[in-house]
Order: sequence, then C-alpha cells, then structure tokens
Amino acid sequence: MSSMTPRKPAIGGEMRRHVSLVRRLTVLGVALAAGLVGEARTQPELTGAVEKARPAIVLVENHLAGRDGSGQPLKAINTGFVIGPGGYVLTSTVAVGGSTRLSVETWDGRKSEARLFALDQLTGLALLKTNLRDIEPLEHGEKRPAVGERVMVACGFRPSPGKLQLSFPSGLVSYDGAALKVCGSALNGLLVADLRPVRGCAGGPVMDMEGRMVGVMLEVRSTADGAAWSYVLPAAQVKAIVTGLLAGKTRRLGWFGVVVARSGTREGLVVYGVLANGPAHNAGIRAGDVLLEIGGKPISEPVVFENAVAGMAPWEDVQVNYLRGNKIGKSSITVGVRPLLISRPSGPGRRGKSYPGERVLPSTGCAAHEQMIGLLQDRNRILLERVRRLEKQVRRLEGIEPAGKGRE
Repeated sequence: MSSMTPRKPAIGGEMRRHVSLVRRLTVLGVALAAGLVGEARTQPELTGAVEKARPAIVLVENHLAGRDGSGQPLKAINTGFVIGPGGYVLTSTVAVGGSTRLSVETWDGRKSEARLFALDQLTGLALLKTNLRDIEPLEHGEKRPAVGERVMVACGFRPSPGKLQLSFPSGLVSYDGAALKVCGSALNGLLVADLRPVRGCAGGPVMDMEGRMVGVMLEVRSTADGAAWSYVLPAAQVKAIVTGLLAGKTRRLGWFGVVVARSGTREGLVVYGVLANGPAHNAGIRAGDVLLEIGGKPISEPVVFENAVAGMAPWEDVQVNYLRGNKIGKSSITVGVRPLLISRPSGPGRRGKSYPGERVLPSTGCAAHEQMIGLLQDRNRILLERVRRLEKQVRRLEGIEPAGKGRE
C-alpha cells in the first residue's frame, strides 16, 4: 500500500523559500482579518453610525455643456446630504459650476431633479432644492470633535456604468484651528483630519461615531510624504452658513481675474496671469504689469490683495494704478463676481483669447447677476489641472514651494 503512495516532487531551495513566504503572508492575512473583525465587534457603533447616516447621503450629478473624448455628455459627480426638511441638500460649489442640469440620487436608487437655491462662495458650499421631502435630515452633532477623536466622512461615487455606491472612510482629528485658502480668501478655525476619501467628497458630511454631522469636508491636500490631510468646516460654522442659505441668501466674492506674485525688489505685485474676458482683462491690465495701488491704497502682499478684492462689492468701480515698463498707468476696473469655474489665464507674452458663449447657473430667485459664472471649456478636468499648475508656479515664485527638477 505504501509503495502505491505517490511521492512528493522534490522542491528546490528557491521554491521552498517561496512557499514559506506565501504561508507566512497567508497567516498574516488571516491574523489581520481577525483583527479587523475583532475591531468591528468591539466597536459596533461604526456600523450603527453608517446605517444611521446613509439614508441622508445623496450623489449629486452636474450635467455640463459639451462632450468628452468619447462623445458622451460631460458630467461631474459629487457627494451631498439632506440638510433640512423640504428636500434641501447641501453640497460643494464644485458640484454646481457650469451646470446645465442638476440631479440627485439616494443610496436606494431614488432620483430627483435639483436646482441651485443659494450658495456661499467663501466656504464653497451650495444649497440645492430637490423633491426628496420624505428623507430625514442628517442629525447635527453639538460637540466639536477633539484632537485624537475618530471621525468619518461620507463619499458617494458611481462606477461607470453602475449603481450609486457609498464609502465611509474614517480617521483621527489631527489639528484644530487650521486655515485654508478658499476662492482667494482665508477661512479660519478649521479641523484637519487624516481621512483618505475617494474623489468627489467635497461638501460631504463629516460625522462622529454616532452618525451625527460634526462638519463638512472642504478640501483634501496631499503632502510630499504621501499623507492626505482633510480640511473640515466645523458644524457650528456650517449651521450659521446654512441658516443664511435656507433664507435664500447668496454670498459671492469680488473678482479681478488675475494671478499675482510678489515683485521682488520692486514695490507692488506682478500680474503673472490674466483671465481672458475677466474684469482686469477688460480694463486693459496685461500680464507683466505691476499693480501699485488699488483704490488709493498701496499693495505689496498677494494675500492682502486677494482678501481685499474678495471683499469688494460686485459691479463696484475701483481705480488701479500700475507700472508697465517705465510708465505709470491708471485704469478703472469693474469688480466682477468670482466664477465657480475659471477659464484659462493668458500668461506673459500671450494674447488673451475670447471664448464663445457663456454659461449661467439656473435662476434661483437670487439676484440674476449673482448667479453668473465664468466661461466653461469643454474639458473641465483639463481646465482645473491648468489652474492647479498655475497656482503651483505662483507658490514657487513666492518661495513657498521649492522648484522641482521637471517643468510644469
């Protein structure tokens, strides 16, 4: 009988090491899985929080003008959540810029058309009105999360093609009192958490382990070492903003349509880029000019300049003194409304282009001129990448970020 037992094939040294490694990795994987299961069992509130929050989470689809490379209509997908009775949904202004039509979908497949009701550009939040009036709003948490406390964020996404899916990555609050530059203005008093959300989470709710909203995701920034820091607007600030939005109050920021940098040894700020058809472009400002005064006040810091312009009333005329070569020039700039999406800037030596047509947001009962946005190129993804590169170049000029080996 033993003679009929097949003999095991001989295994070489390299093969034995490979088999041993596979076995160790398998054991390690089982141990990790057991650990994760154990954590879920010891912290059942994780599952409970997700089940509690999920009904209020929606996917916002922004239908844009134009088509992608395959000829399909352009869509931007983002997360939102029911914030109040009557079908109101809070999301990011990123989700509504350049819109020709808005729609929302719940996790269980219910769909509704949506319209922009009001927005707050300083925080980048937008309020939509939908027909989802039977959904319980997400509960607000009264306690501000402390450093070291665990939070999670809701992220909606749709595989192409596929049904809406929700993800709830969690992480720890790592810092309180951070500042973030939003739409050219500094926003203070923010939380920073080590969340790693998927794309499309701007405006998504950040929740505690009881499923209560303790903040809203504003932006995720990656560091050089690969870490991801999520900037969160705390619930108290969200509540104050939403109160105004529900009353139909829209806040837009002033805008010149320029990118500036310190001039080095000279006074004033160098105009690094001019947005085609923007207020400064229409007033004759060119890339390479040095802005000396705005409204009779000298300027030398980009942050001071941006905050001053953002706080100006749209349609106000402002006198600007500038240096072009060796000559002093004067111009009157009519302050514009900062777009939700920004078209390509014309750099030094380039002539600004005129873009055909313009897109406006759906009328919402707010002043029509406050609904206007910038010109939209066919490929929104390419547009945003260009703006990102331009901002990176400005940071290099200001000495905030070291120059890389490659060229942007």
